[in-house]
Amino acid sequence: MEKIEEEFTDAEKECRDYLIESKLASNVGSSVSRISKRDNVYSENKVEGKHVTEEKEVKPEFEQTTKEENNNKQLKSELGSDMWKQLKRVSIPIFKGDKRNFQSWKAAFLACIDQAPATKEYKLLQLRQYVEGETLQVIENLGHSAVAYDAAKECLERKYGGQRRQITLYIEELENFKPMREGIAKDIEHSADFLDIAVVNLKEAGRFEELKNGSLYNTLQRKMTESMLSRYHRWIFESGKTESVECLREWILQEVEFQTIASETIHGLSAKH
Repeated sequence: MEKIEEEFTDAEKECRDYLIESKLASNVGSSVSRISKRDNVYSENKVEGKHVTEEKEVKPEFEQTTKEENNNKQLKSELGSDMWKQLKRVSIPIFKGDKRNFQSWKAAFLACIDQAPATKEYKLLQLRQYVEGETLQVIENLGHSAVAYDAAKECLERKYGGQRRQITLYIEELENFKPMREGIAKDIEHSADFLDIAVVNLKEAGRFEELKNGSLYNTLQRKMTESMLSRYHRWIFESGKTESVECLREWILQEVEFQTIASETIHGLSAKH
């Protein structure tokens, strides 16, 4: 009996020790968990505080950059305004009905009058000051309203302007151009100028067929001397190029450069030829 009581007492003691150890371990784990959570919260707050600080540091810098950009824009605007005031006043020519002069007159009128900050009624009065003769008769009976101003511009464009009419004028000038003379640099230069204008306008109009080996190409070749034509076709043969208006233009531009170099070498830069 005494032996059983001793065994029971030993078992009770072991159970008590086990419960005490378990309770201590639980308290330690709870403390560690609380400490870990507190560290995490502190770390997050620290990171958030860092971001806020960085934002506060960036914001003044951004505001300063924006302010500098606005100041630069204002300065450029003031400089542009001052330069505009110092520009020489453009003189608008009087259009008298010559279709060859319509495009240049139109460009000056649109830039100086049509784009000005004024009413269409006032622009119509200005338009009538810059046309004479038959051209004035075309628009003077249209009235004095804003609608009349738009109608007047359309009427002038229909009667004197248009891309087709302008290209026809350039081609006529090429056909009426006097034949080039051998050794005269000015003749070749004038021919090159006319070719530049015609080629650019034909391309813009999409009339690429006229730039090929056709009637215009043959007409231009007849403006050249026999020796020039011989040199041109030799150049075509040696370079392997296809005959066309653009090819002829390329050769003429080269001839202009060579003629200019020769003339300036012999006669000097100030001499007139």
